[in-house]
Amino acid sequence: MKTVQFLTPFFFFGFFISPLVAEERTHTAEEMEALAKGGDLTELESVRPAKLPDLTKGDPVPPGPKGKPIKPWTLGPSGIVGVFIGSKFKGDQIQVQATLKGSPAEGKFRRGDVLVGMNGKKFKAGGHLGIIVGNGIIEAEREKN
Repeated sequence: MKTVQFLTPFFFFGFFISPLVAEERTHTAEEMEALAKGGDLTELESVRPAKLPDLTKGDPVPPGPKGKPIKPWTLGPSGIVGVFIGSKFKGDQIQVQATLKGSPAEGKFRRGDVLVGMNGKKFKAGGHLGIIVGNGIIEAEREKN
């Protein structure tokens, strides 16, 4: 019982205080101008970081941490196995490494193909590709689709 009483203040502090801390968000001058005109920021083309390789132009896949190859991920029920370009899933391209036999992707994608978007929307650098792909798969599997 002493352990619970001891941890209660830490739990209370972390639970109620941490949601109050937020990451500062700023807009570029171009975004501010679009907002002032009543525009939508989702339509603005994001500026791609120069250090991010562009696989559509033949740039090589960069090595992962400590020079090791980047770990491939299976993109859910699509059957695509690919590497996410960009540190911590923050890139905007996925290179296909393989497709799983019997999957919807079999015969439609080849090793080396580059995915630059999903469900009609381009990936944007800085987003979390894992979450974007996961949400796209959930949306595609809804009954209404």
